[in-house]
Amino acid sequence: MIWIAVGVLVMFMLFTFWVMHSWFSMGIVGLGDINSGANEIFISVLIPVRNEELNIEATLDSILKNKIDHVTYEVIVIDDHSEDSTCDLVESIVKQHSHVKLIHLGDDFSGKKNTVELGVAVAQGEIILCTDGDCRVPEAWLQCYLEAYSRDSNSKLVFGGVRYETNGKYLVQLLNVELSILVIIGAASMNRGIPTMINGANFSYKKETFLAVNGYKGNENIPSGDDEFLLRKTQKQFSSGIGFLKNPKSVVETASPDSFLELIGQRRRWAAKWKHHQDTYSKFIPALIFLINASAIWAIFQLFTTSYAYEWFTFLVFKGAMDFVFMRNATKFMGVKGSILSFVLLEIIYPFYVVFFAIASNFGRYSWKGRVYDN
Repeated sequence: MIWIAVGVLVMFMLFTFWVMHSWFSMGIVGLGDINSGANEIFISVLIPVRNEELNIEATLDSILKNKIDHVTYEVIVIDDHSEDSTCDLVESIVKQHSHVKLIHLGDDFSGKKNTVELGVAVAQGEIILCTDGDCRVPEAWLQCYLEAYSRDSNSKLVFGGVRYETNGKYLVQLLNVELSILVIIGAASMNRGIPTMINGANFSYKKETFLAVNGYKGNENIPSGDDEFLLRKTQKQFSSGIGFLKNPKSVVETASPDSFLELIGQRRRWAAKWKHHQDTYSKFIPALIFLINASAIWAIFQLFTTSYAYEWFTFLVFKGAMDFVFMRNATKFMGVKGSILSFVLLEIIYPFYVVFFAIASNFGRYSWKGRVYDN
């Protein structure tokens, strides 16, 4: 068993070095150097919503606080049959801001992909910028995307980082470390031309790109995955012009799961889309993460039950060193707090967390925005 674990560790180390090399080779997208062509770019911000009365006002307020002339963008809120006061709250904001619009999904349609497609259809912007109704965007968010598209006219799709909104809960801090690492892996992989993970709370594309790949045709029956399926379709058709917006000022905050059951539902939703990805790399990443953490669990127990305790301890030290490389660079960029104590506790808790969710997320149903779906 020890040699199998060593083999997994070697693969994990090589993967870590590969990701970090790709990450550091990416330049920071700065602000203040937007060329004159940016003045001709019009952005349509799309916000699909369903039952977001607790969040939508703060989301819109954060967008409207962006330090950019309101004539250069519009905000389109697309309602998916909300059953609360979401629409009333948005209507009150629409009356105060002419560049904010509210449209409604028809009775024969439902789901996030249909809301996005409706939003794209009515959008006037050359660039479509997406976020969710429970997010907070930074004040430089729009300007960061203007910079990205103005400096490279070949850009087809650009995505940014997402972290959970800090609420003082220790679990959220640990989840933020995990999410930060996933963001770095997704960015670094795409930098090498391999599409993997992006987050629908912070990504953009040209409207002509969305139309060229026929939107969500081919995966419209899968409830989630509006972000990752579009990423893969875009990469398959264009192969270039896709990149990560590497600027800490573009990172969006999203609401964290309110309970353990909601966290399970979220992970089931993520698993529901990942099992539809057929490329080898998308199978390799979760398999490697599962194996290295399963090996860590085995190593923890072997410390107290075998004469090879030293070898298993050495395994855990090397794994911890690789994890620290990921955590330090990811949290620094994402603006997530991470202490040595948090890291040590994460090293103990995270292997059990990964193995549990790797199994549990593939079974049962999950609830999303008041609707229940089969996994």
